[in-house]
Amino acid sequence: MKPNQLLVTILATALLLAACAPAATVEPTIMAAGETPILPTATQLTQTVVPTELPQEPTEPPADAGGVSFANDVQPILDSRCASCHGLDRTSDGLDLTSYDNVMAGGENGVVVLPGDAANSALVTLSESGEMPKRGPKLTPDQIQTLKDWVNQGALNN
Repeated sequence: MKPNQLLVTILATALLLAACAPAATVEPTIMAAGETPILPTATQLTQTVVPTELPQEPTEPPADAGGVSFANDVQPILDSRCASCHGLDRTSDGLDLTSYDNVMAGGENGVVVLPGDAANSALVTLSESGEMPKRGPKLTPDQIQTLKDWVNQGALNN
């Protein structure tokens, strides 16, 4: 086998071994012509780092952890501005905004909340544009921001 072929074979073997052991790191080295490469040992290539602690399951943040609470922040807005047409005595377009489950179910025109996506959630866009509510006072900028924040934070039932 020619020296160049031997070097290519050694490098290919080292790369193959490195690919089989993702925890190992092989630093590339620029070598001068004729210099012999120093390759990692098989032990170095197969070392695995074992975490001492397992990752914790993500948990829902408590309502008072800086996030928007549906029960404390969003539902009062819906009750005061939306429920007269969407819930109390009637449900315009089949949309009932008097509970979390009903909000998330949507109405005849589909869902109104896309968790994590306020820009495409009808509850936010129609309120922000002033189309809703049709009767009564419009939502204030702070109320619209509360709805946006709640939706963007995942529209949690908290």
